[in-house]
Amino acid sequence: MGRLSLYLALLSLAACFNGNFQQAYLLSILNQPYLEVHAFINESTIYRTGEPIDPLYLDMLWSIINVINPISGIVGQLLAYVICDRIGRRWTAIASCLISTPGLLISMLSRYFFPYYEFLILGRFLWGAANGVAIVVQTVWIIESAPTDQRGKVNSWQEVIATSGNLLTQALGVPLSTATLWPFMFALPLAISLICLIIFIFMYESPQYLLIYRHNRDRAAKAIGAYHGTNNEIEIQKQVQKCEEDGQRKQDLANNAKTKEPNGMEVMFMPWRANDPTSIVIRYGAWVGIMVKIAYVFTGARVIRSFNTFIYHDLGSWSKSFAQWGSLANTIIRLPLSVIPIFIIEHVGRRPMLIVSQVITILMLTMTMISIFIGEAAKWGSLANTIIRLPLSVIPIFIIEHVGRRPMLIVSQVITILMLTMTMISIFIGEAAKIGTLLGVSLLLFATSLGIGSISRFYSAELVPKSMLLRTVTVLSLIESSTKIALDFGFYPLAAVTRGYSFLIFIIPSIIFLILMIKYCPETKKRPVNAILNQMAAKLNVDVTFKV
Repeated sequence: MGRLSLYLALLSLAACFNGNFQQAYLLSILNQPYLEVHAFINESTIYRTGEPIDPLYLDMLWSIINVINPISGIVGQLLAYVICDRIGRRWTAIASCLISTPGLLISMLSRYFFPYYEFLILGRFLWGAANGVAIVVQTVWIIESAPTDQRGKVNSWQEVIATSGNLLTQALGVPLSTATLWPFMFALPLAISLICLIIFIFMYESPQYLLIYRHNRDRAAKAIGAYHGTNNEIEIQKQVQKCEEDGQRKQDLANNAKTKEPNGMEVMFMPWRANDPTSIVIRYGAWVGIMVKIAYVFTGARVIRSFNTFIYHDLGSWSKSFAQWGSLANTIIRLPLSVIPIFIIEHVGRRPMLIVSQVITILMLTMTMISIFIGEAAKWGSLANTIIRLPLSVIPIFIIEHVGRRPMLIVSQVITILMLTMTMISIFIGEAAKIGTLLGVSLLLFATSLGIGSISRFYSAELVPKSMLLRTVTVLSLIESSTKIALDFGFYPLAAVTRGYSFLIFIIPSIIFLILMIKYCPETKKRPVNAILNQMAAKLNVDVTFKV
């Protein structure tokens, strides 16, 4: 079971492309051609009313177009929660592809629906809803199917594939950012959706689902053999037994009306009811995972990726052409950096990587804020950016084995705070410090890709029993999406008015989350969930033991 099986590799890649790739592409697709889309909306308004659109209304509408993604994502996450246990992980993933296809077609044809720009919003809503479904089922399906010693490897691909989504949307955005070509940027995710659909059709269902909901031991054994890459019947039956034990609590919770045991929602949100030792530990693990996920949202990495051309051009005083090519170059460099966690995460651990990346994030946010205040200080920003980032990207390779996941999480968070601060100050200073804006944003994105951006995608799923995995992932995704709604909706108009001060909405929370990570995040590398729960129980001085 040391080698990654073909089925598990295909499942993890297809699920990540259907979830993380589409999410990253959806997040960044209007970043490059934002001025062309503004013009399209304005032309549509003039055609329908005879008057150009009010600039303030355009800013508000642009925020709505961006915020529709997390709103539709919430709809999709709720849908996934409803159908995932009813129709299975496999069919839920297939359903996400069937929803995204018409949404992408409508988005791609939105230019041809002139003067009704609302079709663009409708298409993005359907695409976002499909992505909400995909993100939830992706984590559940992979965690339930992968062996314990390969969880980190298959989940680390999430950040790499997400970065490739950013890269391709930036690469296509440069040549396609014209008044007539920008809708064709939706063609690539449409093709990806169709390819993932075909792969999902040939995949096995989750072994956990087959055992707990279909009571089909034979099919579950075949699925375990395929995903674990083994024909050893003894090993397969051992894993089947583990799946049955993991599902036992779910069956017990289903009978809570008779047994009076608290259900999953009570465990997470009603501590006055679910105050037994087991519930206390599970609730602690679930909320630590949610905290790390929200910490990543407040690094600003996702919001900045959506608006980095705007930050470089409007706030950082770079030309529009440089801003577009700078965004592309930034993503090209991030792609190989995002591969590093795949090879080191099981050796180093989640906790050090989270901490180091959080430190770097704080540094980069500080740097970016400072640079926006300063203005222009160098003509060689692109070259300096690459020169500085190159040795930084090498450093973790040599230290991560000694440092571990937890320190890397903390350090990256600190750097995040500093880079946000630098960016904010640079925006205030103006053109004389525009290099600081460029460096701050670039190093921030580097730090989060290496640490918290990669680990936060699956860390929470390693802190709760599989019996509560679907519920926890759904709640986590809902909270994350709600947070993103506020940030996505508020950042653009706030930055347009307050400029550098807008980065305080990332800096202050990042400092708070850094402290919380240092205090509460356990290490999870190569450890079964119950061993982690036992560690948390000891930390909380709770008298309960989970079977390892």
